[in-house]
Amino acid sequence: MAASQTNKRWPTAKWIELARNVLANSDEKIVLFPGQSEKEIEEAKLVTKNVDPKRRKLIINESVRNIALQISGLKCFISNDIGFLHMAAAIGVPTIGLYISTNAEIWSPYDKTNFFVDRSMVASIVAASTITKEDIVYEIGPGEGIITGELAERAGKVVAVEKDASLAVRFRSRFRGKGNVEIHDGDFLRYKIKEKKYKVFSNIPFNITADVVKRILFGENPPSEAYLVLQKEAAGKFSGNPAETEVSVLAKPWFAFKVLREFRRTDFVPVPSVDVVLLLIARREQPLVSPANAQSYRKFVQFGFEAWEKDLKTAYKHAFTYEQWKRLSKNISFPLKATPAELKFEQWIGLFEYFLAGVIDSKKAVILSR
Repeated sequence: MAASQTNKRWPTAKWIELARNVLANSDEKIVLFPGQSEKEIEEAKLVTKNVDPKRRKLIINESVRNIALQISGLKCFISNDIGFLHMAAAIGVPTIGLYISTNAEIWSPYDKTNFFVDRSMVASIVAASTITKEDIVYEIGPGEGIITGELAERAGKVVAVEKDASLAVRFRSRFRGKGNVEIHDGDFLRYKIKEKKYKVFSNIPFNITADVVKRILFGENPPSEAYLVLQKEAAGKFSGNPAETEVSVLAKPWFAFKVLREFRRTDFVPVPSVDVVLLLIARREQPLVSPANAQSYRKFVQFGFEAWEKDLKTAYKHAFTYEQWKRLSKNISFPLKATPAELKFEQWIGLFEYFLAGVIDSKKAVILSR
């Protein structure tokens, strides 16, 4: 809701209308981030008074780091033209910008793909992968094909999925003579992958980062490996570095994450406004949570992150006794009043394992019946 100038702000009545529509048409909750001025805080409080108190949260006077952590857990961020909008886009959260008096073409954070400048650099990062002639590799949004060419030299087959029709025409013409390269017109997010075993290597458009990564992590038939060029902040969100997020804790039993390379902004054209890295997402051969407990694990983690309590001790108070929580805090080495982001992934696993073994079924049901 914040905005640096009055003429950038959406009317309070519109925010109330939007909040009511979101709550009426979904099971989601809403979080409000007003600015620091008294007027903005009062406007935000007015919005909260007009919606279900159990499904809204007001964030006031928090540090930038804590705000970033809050934003990273959102499914969508809607904002006036302000820094938080750019922060959300950089983290990889789907965003909707409201441009009241500013030019979205100039100030919008929604970048198209930033293409590599140096072909030798592309060759080096593809060569550093585990891709061989035994592999089928999917590339998302190949553009002019600078990465595709290098992939075709190493992989048995490259399947490029390009949404931009004009780029797809040029791409098809360029690789007409390459028998191991296929081009498909369409949206990767809706494309059905037939192969059971495949890898992904892509420089994805920043504005679809979150959707692409979530399909890889939580969709059917995930790849054995995915090499993704994406924003550094988004890589941190998904890999849980420097702090764990809901998505990182949910994914890590089945995937390992590693930043393989940090790029210079001048390695791309147009030059991006954020730092960029190459992130490897590798599917674990042996999951850290058994298939029988997978659904319980997801519900347990989601309950902790989405309970809207001041700390995990309060969130899980109906499952763990105080003595149990105190002993876990000591044995697993986390603060007694830790927040979800303050636990490392290994501590989440330890907490869940005790939940399965040490909590009676009636108390488990409080968490698992959600």
